[in-house]
Amino acid sequence: MNYLDNVISETLRLYPSFSRLERVAGADYKLGSTGLVISKGTTLVIPVYALQRDPKLYPDPNRFDPDK
Repeated sequence: MNYLDNVISETLRLYPSFSRLERVAGADYKLGSTGLVISKGTTLVIPVYALQRDPKLYPDPNRFDPDK
């Protein structure tokens, strides 16, 4: 079953069921020592598809490899 789990995970990495997530900040949030503030009510977009194909995170990100 481990290999099947790997195949499913790798398939979902390459072909996610959604390309992005959107969230609305429920409160003001300061990003560490950067001085940047995300204000309450700001819509945040997380690009799932792009993150899962980022070569900094996945070597050869467009290749299907369930043994990663």
